[in-house]
Amino acid sequence: NFKSTAIPQNGYLNKAFNFVASDLSDDVVLATDNYEISKIEIVAKKDGEVSNLSATKAINKKELKKSDIKNLPVIESIAENEGKWIVTFTLYDLNNNKIEKTVDFSMDVTKPTVSIEKVPQAEDDRTSPFTFKGKASDKGLSSLSEVKVSLDKNTWTTAIGTKEWNCELAIPKEGEGVVYAKAIDGAGNESAIVEKAFTFDKSRPSVAVTTKSGNPEWA
Repeated sequence: NFKSTAIPQNGYLNKAFNFVASDLSDDVVLATDNYEISKIEIVAKKDGEVSNLSATKAINKKELKKSDIKNLPVIESIAENEGKWIVTFTLYDLNNNKIEKTVDFSMDVTKPTVSIEKVPQAEDDRTSPFTFKGKASDKGLSSLSEVKVSLDKNTWTTAIGTKEWNCELAIPKEGEGVVYAKAIDGAGNESAIVEKAFTFDKSRPSVAVTTKSGNPEWA
């Protein structure tokens, strides 16, 4: 039999995910034959059309390992090309017997974008937790999955909503701060982390009146 890969349940991959048994180590055996596997053919179709991305490689041994094919140009090229893919692996033995394995998935290489629209600034914002707000978008195949927000880039909180999001965070202290946000799509592509500075001031000013003894003007 031939092991291909564990495609995520939603069927979307990004280019960091090598679809040839990416969940397995390089020395894993993908296929075996009692005598000898003579060759493997790989044919790829993008968006329903046969592409020029194909390959044939001689194996000439009983075992086919992931390391034998993971760096083939056809595999690397698919990872760089966004679209809906159907890839067929055909293995032949010395007697020209063959087996086929087909995997289908959508390759999404487009990163989403995110922006921060609302931070503490007005008088009615002097409360903590504060609800930060922003927007995100994605032009890739898989669409937005989530937006995460942080005040320190270490602890991330998942926002409510994606295209228009809000996230309530407790601001630990008064003074100047920075809020960070990133968007993630269904294929796992992450946007660049954006940031926005703010000043958080919840203390009201105080006033004191001092009188000057013996001066009628201060009476």
